[in-house]
Amino acid sequence: MFRLSLNKNPRHRAGIVSFHIKSLIITAALVLTLGPGCKSAHQTSETKTEGGSPPSFQTRTRIYIATPPDAIFKDQTVARSSKHTKEALGDAFRLFTKLTFTGKTQETLNEALEHAQKSRAEFLIFPVILTWEDHLTEWTTVRDRLDIRLEIYDVKTGNRIYSSEIKARGGWMSDGDDTPEMLLQKPCEQFVRSIYHEVVQPSAFP
Repeated sequence: MFRLSLNKNPRHRAGIVSFHIKSLIITAALVLTLGPGCKSAHQTSETKTEGGSPPSFQTRTRIYIATPPDAIFKDQTVARSSKHTKEALGDAFRLFTKLTFTGKTQETLNEALEHAQKSRAEFLIFPVILTWEDHLTEWTTVRDRLDIRLEIYDVKTGNRIYSSEIKARGGWMSDGDDTPEMLLQKPCEQFVRSIYHEVVQPSAFP
């Protein structure tokens, strides 16, 4: 008959306890380091311009922002993607001017130009959603992607006078709440800041 003997060596037990304590410390350090920033870790955004310089926008310039068609991802329409895009652009423009008007429903370019004329806007901002990818990053490690082309039209002539593409990528680590619409704010503000040229009134004093 065999007997199960327990190792009563105090040094052995102390080593096991020490190993568990070290493991807990390392785990806690990783949580503290990665946990608070996992939602936005390594997010990136950029603005890529095409053509020449943008028109000169001032605080009194009247702007109309169109509501584009919703994005398509995996052969499915991404509901509310057009609304999120319009609202993010509207918020960015309102940092500079109150003379901003937005489309109430999704519209084509011709419809947007017509609506812009009725609102007496000087310029039309027409977004074209190129990429809107919402991935389960926490499981697949595939980052969310957002690519939008922003076209500026002269409302009076109907001609496109400038185009810029904004890009944003989600973080490598996500808690599941990281979505493409959360990536909109920074690149939209970058775009708006790049086209505004504030006119400084000369002082009456030397």
